Amino acid sequence: MKQLVILALIISFTSCKSNLHIGKYSLNFPTYGMFSSSIELKPDSTFVKNFKGDMMNDSSFGKWSVNKDTLILNFDTINFPRGRYTKPENYLIKNKKLLPNENLIAFLKSKGFWDTLPKKYKKMATHINQKSPKDFKGKMRNQYYKFEK
Repeated sequence: MKQLVILALIISFTSCKSNLHIGKYSLNFPTYGMFSSSIELKPDSTFVKNFKGDMMNDSSFGKWSVNKDTLILNFDTINFPRGRYTKPENYLIKNKKLLPNENLIAFLKSKGFWDTLPKKYKKMATHINQKSPKDFKGKMRNQYYKFEK
């Protein structure tokens, strides 16, 4: 009986394992051609998120966790109160990529605003988190973090 329980636990842990790679992830292109960001996941469940560009270079620190196929970053605002990032961030784990997992529509629906929005604003909300400015000429692309090392 004990062996059966151990076997069941091993199967459940291996089936729930995500394809998250420990190491450094960087944006696939700099926003506006100058702002970049990276996330370094460490084996002890801590991370460093670095933002750089236009004579800025700062880091925020915290702890990461995984829930199914979602990476959750919780920033340490007690030990590092001056960090750029303070609110938790979620990323969808897909192969060696971290895709932003912020759902603006779900947030607006939970607050009761979605039904009151005009049609043109609903259309804008569906596209707001999908694309980022690649340069100053108006070119937009999907932005995500890709695994480096």
